[in-house]
Amino acid sequence: TDQDNAIIFKDVPPEQEAETQKYFLGFGERVCALLDRAGYAFCTGNIMAKNPQWCQPIAVWQNYFSEWIHAAKAKDLLHSSIFFDFRCGYGKESLVEELRESLFGLLKGWSGFFRHLTENALYFKPPLGFFRNFVVESKGEHRSKFDIKGAMMPVTDLARILALKHLVEETNTLDRLHHLQLKEVLADGQYDELERMYSFLMQLRFARQVSAILDENKPPDNHINPDKLTGIEQKMLKEIFRRIEQFQSRLEFEFIGIV
Repeated sequence: TDQDNAIIFKDVPPEQEAETQKYFLGFGERVCALLDRAGYAFCTGNIMAKNPQWCQPIAVWQNYFSEWIHAAKAKDLLHSSIFFDFRCGYGKESLVEELRESLFGLLKGWSGFFRHLTENALYFKPPLGFFRNFVVESKGEHRSKFDIKGAMMPVTDLARILALKHLVEETNTLDRLHHLQLKEVLADGQYDELERMYSFLMQLRFARQVSAILDENKPPDNHINPDKLTGIEQKMLKEIFRRIEQFQSRLEFEFIGIV
């Protein structure tokens, strides 16, 4: 994984904003550099607390959220999928709670946002072809492989969309699924299935990253060659991808109205 972080600080008088932001930007620079040294690489999209855009007082963050929800353009949806998964890493948790309360208030009754978010999420399809064969890259560095992180995105998106819709505060995917079960948004069987699917995919992803480091002396990546999996793993993957497609159909029907 790489870094995705930001800083929220309380609103201050206008004459103090520049000085306050300067202080927190310096703090963000130091923390991001230390995280990079510890193995959490800098975010290539610059979604980090050392970026002035993402080091702001709570009023600015509330305005960001409102704009992203009501505009719902491609870039807004991308920012939503990143920043609506926020949680408190350190500091006054009351600021995070205030921002989350503001977010949930903005989401209530705004069905158009969920429609756009779902449409965007459905672009991520499991890498399974019409004849139930794995869809892999045909050329380049990752030829004959598929991106396991991308394959997991439909489950992550499902959990995110349903959690935002039903005002679930947790942002970890498995925690979201569990609380959706507790709220009876997901039946027990659906939760069990999604939890096991996601955990299996995460295990494959982790194993691939370890293999890249230890066996190939390369930086960790998320690209898996299905031919190097066991027959049982291949069979399980195909069944998981088939079930993910069915869960996507549920999402499409619930938020877009298409069977």
